[in-house]
Amino acid sequence: MYLILDSVLVTLVTILADRRALAVPALSCVNYARHGDYNLGGMFSVHLDSRAPEGDRCSPKLYSFIMYVVESMVFAVDEINNRTDILPNVTLGFDIRDDCLSEDLALWTAMSLIHGQGTPLYDHLCPSKDTDQSGGVIGIVGPGRSSMSLTAASVADLFQIPMISYAATSDELSDKVKFPFFLRSVAPDRFQVDAIVDILDHFQWNYISILYSTDEYGINGARLLQQKAEEYGICVWLSVSIRASPSEREVSDVVQRLKQNTKSKVTVMFAVFQVANAVLSEAKRSGLPSNMTWIASDAWGHRLADFNNEDIAVGGLFIDMESNSVPIFETHFRTLTPNNNRQNPWFNTYWEYLLSTTNCSGVSDDKEQTVCILAHHEAGFSNKAIAAVLDAVYALAYALDSVLKDSCSGTITVDCRPRFNGTVYLDHLNAVNFQEHGGRFLFEDKGDPPGKYEIKNLQPIDGEYRMVPVGKWDAMKATVRLTINESRIYWAGGQTVIPESICREKCGPGYVPVPLSEACCWGCHRCPLDAIVVNGTQCEKCPKRFWPDVNYTRCDDYPEIPVSTNEPVILVVILLSGVGIILTILTVVGMLANSRHPRIKASSRELSYVNLAGLVLAYMTIFPLVIRPSNPSCSVAQTVISVCLTLTFAPTLLKCSRIFRIFRAGKRSTQRPRFISPKEQIIMVSIMVGLQLIISCLSAALPEDFSGGVDIYTYTPFLDGSGSLSDDNESADSHPIVSLTLYCKFGLGFLVSAVYNLLIIIGCCYYALRARHVPDNYNESKFIAVSVYSTLVLCLAVVPVYQTSDDIHMKIATLSLALVINAYVTLVCLYMPKFYIIYVIERRLQEAERMRSGSSFKDGRSSFKSSLRDSMRTMHHQPPVNTTVELFHSRGQDL
Repeated sequence: MYLILDSVLVTLVTILADRRALAVPALSCVNYARHGDYNLGGMFSVHLDSRAPEGDRCSPKLYSFIMYVVESMVFAVDEINNRTDILPNVTLGFDIRDDCLSEDLALWTAMSLIHGQGTPLYDHLCPSKDTDQSGGVIGIVGPGRSSMSLTAASVADLFQIPMISYAATSDELSDKVKFPFFLRSVAPDRFQVDAIVDILDHFQWNYISILYSTDEYGINGARLLQQKAEEYGICVWLSVSIRASPSEREVSDVVQRLKQNTKSKVTVMFAVFQVANAVLSEAKRSGLPSNMTWIASDAWGHRLADFNNEDIAVGGLFIDMESNSVPIFETHFRTLTPNNNRQNPWFNTYWEYLLSTTNCSGVSDDKEQTVCILAHHEAGFSNKAIAAVLDAVYALAYALDSVLKDSCSGTITVDCRPRFNGTVYLDHLNAVNFQEHGGRFLFEDKGDPPGKYEIKNLQPIDGEYRMVPVGKWDAMKATVRLTINESRIYWAGGQTVIPESICREKCGPGYVPVPLSEACCWGCHRCPLDAIVVNGTQCEKCPKRFWPDVNYTRCDDYPEIPVSTNEPVILVVILLSGVGIILTILTVVGMLANSRHPRIKASSRELSYVNLAGLVLAYMTIFPLVIRPSNPSCSVAQTVISVCLTLTFAPTLLKCSRIFRIFRAGKRSTQRPRFISPKEQIIMVSIMVGLQLIISCLSAALPEDFSGGVDIYTYTPFLDGSGSLSDDNESADSHPIVSLTLYCKFGLGFLVSAVYNLLIIIGCCYYALRARHVPDNYNESKFIAVSVYSTLVLCLAVVPVYQTSDDIHMKIATLSLALVINAYVTLVCLYMPKFYIIYVIERRLQEAERMRSGSSFKDGRSSFKSSLRDSMRTMHHQPPVNTTVELFHSRGQDL
């Protein structure tokens, strides 16, 4: 199979080479190799990609940091070969190639490693003078980028060679169907995305921007980030991709969009370092505000100093893979010089680079020059990549050790060299679990190690910029994955508080958020003043007798202000009521004292007593209204008002009707009308009052809508009829002071009672009008008409005042005063004329009679005539009196 593939590839590469469509750069043909019984391959970007459309794809510029990575693999192989507990009697070799940070060359490098030197394909493209040639490798460490790993992993899968990347983090590489032989010693991006989202959620940054590079690393990372952000309710208002080699206009447009939106103050950059630094450089040039907080993925934070962008990124949070430094490797690396490391084909170039970037080039002595250069390797320069490479090499070694022990019956000997099987090797590789320089290491189900990250903050310290650890994120923790020390963070722009990145107004008490026209942005809407805010999202009205607290979070009972009897208007009504009760009692006493008097008998004594009982109730209506209202007291007040009017006007109706019927009957015949006897009149008035009592009792027993009951009157400043703040309020955020007063609300039952009483009053008006032609001396209906008409006028005046008054005291006083005045009018019109005649006029007549009997006949006769004329003149000008007793007596009828 391999021979067939080789032939096909050789033919294809030959054709392409002839057409000059593909050329392997000379720099990429250079390898750093030391062969052993089993060889491991290394794919590292020693040189950068020139990005030239034609010519050599490898730039002569050396990626200086990669020298640590190259030597860390060599160091790990040498360390394993020196141990006896792992791979005894086995020499491990290595073959390290330069992929020049190019996807095309990554494909070629993987092929050359798998087949080794001396194959037709390699000899055709990279003629080699190396006589120490060997076959292919059993496993590959690298590449360092996701985009290159996607290309190289396809070749590795085709030939069933395990590949462990030390820096590729794209989640696409976790697809075991597409890349079954790909593993990595760094956590994939899905863990890094989780860490970023947890940071955003921790600081409540809900309105962010995302910039990402157009490679596998950036595209997949941004896609996962947007998915997770949506789950957490984080709005991404701007998500822009930037090419690996962007134009100035492309970068400038992105930065200008960031400047336009002042609400979003957090930008996540999921990009390679070239893209990230291009954006930062343009941001610094165009004057992007320094309060922008950058959140960096693990690909670009370590390269800020190379582009002089630390000042614009200060205060940013940087996600970095958690790894321990490897002091033993750092000590080893400081011993390397061009003199003792001649096998490394790139080390001389690296040394020259160090001389050109330091002040050591002026030192003439070679020994002093070496000391000067080595001094620049400060402690801690071995970072995550070094530990990841060591873990990858050790994983391949432990897996090989396990395969050989299984094949060699537990003991690896010089003669035991089984045929290599990539599938078996992969199974052992997935099962490794060891503790070495990078700490505990193992692969999960997708060939990925669990994610552990360190959160770093770029801070200005003593005139320089330093990455300060401020937190950690561990995917292995089930509950709290993120731990962060906020007090150690230096915020962007020198802010002393956590910056905000939200497009949401801060809603004060009594306000709820509402969406605005701009995406992901929210404003505030005022709830009605009698409503609280529930769950911070909706308004809910408080029930009766409750009012929101100052924070509009709960409904509290608010103080009840009782009806005060000290109010002047209430005192006036009580005083009038008391005087009225006294006058009514005196009237009853007077009627009892003169019960046999013809004028008292003629006015229907029994009906008068019923009428006076109604007047007493009318005077007493103020008292159930001024006590603390309750359903029973309101039912009593409603019944008293209804019954007092019935007791007042039912007898009046019967009286007026009786007068009219008597005189109408007297004009036609001497036959007595029906139903005019006292007993019959009392029965009729009892029926009328009883019907009113039934209506009032039913009203009190029925539901509240019909019966009325207690209602609440509140005075709420600044509140209009719709429940919103009025235009003339003093402050939109003020909490109104609410006064509450309970009062009796009359329901539909009271309306029925009122209609019933109104019919009785209208009946009184009718009969009073019909009886207007009765002779003055026999007419009481005129006084009744005055009483009834005044009642109608008072009702017309009371109803609008009662309905529109804002003062509860005025409501009560108006209602009570109307009943009291009506009672006074009735008392004066119906009873005062009778007592005036009895106690004034008739006494005058009696006195005149005595004077006539004590004088001479002539003088007495003259005096009597004169006195009689005066008395008759006086009687003529007094109010008419019902003298139906005399009328029917003269006709021989008995009342």
